Amino acid sequence: MLYVRKMKKSLRQNLQGLTKQEYKILKKMSHKSKDLHNETLYKVRQYFFNNGEHLSYYDAQETT
Repeated sequence: MLYVRKMKKSLRQNLQGLTKQEYKILKKMSHKSKDLHNETLYKVRQYFFNNGEHLSYYDAQETT
């Protein structure tokens, strides 16, 4: 648990130097990255359930 607290503190310190605009951009980009990851994971899982085969993340990205 101590490691997590130190990591959060370190991340907060890295964000302190950002302007409000930079912070908004970073927050939006992080959210889009999470959305893309979740969409790809969903496609890989659905492909497996429907076909019984593994779809690589690279191939899943090509269909996006």
